Amino acid sequence: MDNFEFILTSYGDCDDFVVEIWYQNNLIAIVKDNDEIQLFDENKNKAIVASNLFDSAVEVAKKKLKG
Repeated sequence: MDNFEFILTSYGDCDDFVVEIWYQNNLIAIVKDNDEIQLFDENKNKAIVASNLFDSAVEVAKKKLKG
């Protein structure tokens, strides 16, 4: 998990928080509090998104959202 960075943030005037998942300085995904996951540049990031590490990263992001 050393290569992942998690940033809790909100966009615009939304009260809802999201967690950005970054991997080696690339935004990989955004996890929303309704468990929706928005992936970025899926072709470029296909290997990391398909890995077990990404699944673990999503779980960490969900925990951050729940406090």
